[in-house]
Amino acid sequence: FNTFSIEDIMDSFNKDRSMNIVQTFESRVTHLLGSLRSKLVQGHVTVELYAGIVKPLSERDGHDIVKFIAAKVKPYSIGWSNVIDYMPLDKLHELGRAMSS
Repeated sequence: FNTFSIEDIMDSFNKDRSMNIVQTFESRVTHLLGSLRSKLVQGHVTVELYAGIVKPLSERDGHDIVKFIAAKVKPYSIGWSNVIDYMPLDKLHELGRAMSS
């Protein structure tokens, strides 16, 4: 299960013009949420949340969570929330590369 792009919506919309774009979006989201719900009920989805101090790698402290994620978690995706509000983009990219290596 992943998010979907506007291209997915437009493909569906162009294939079935019986619905307007909003109805197409609602239909697609409803289908995907149903699929996610089924996977949750069947126990096929795992959500793990980790909290820690995230700082640019150029700073000395606060790297424990980065090392832990890179070594143990090896995530398929990371939700960055508003980390970008607290550091320059190049530092955020550096963190992302460190966590996914």
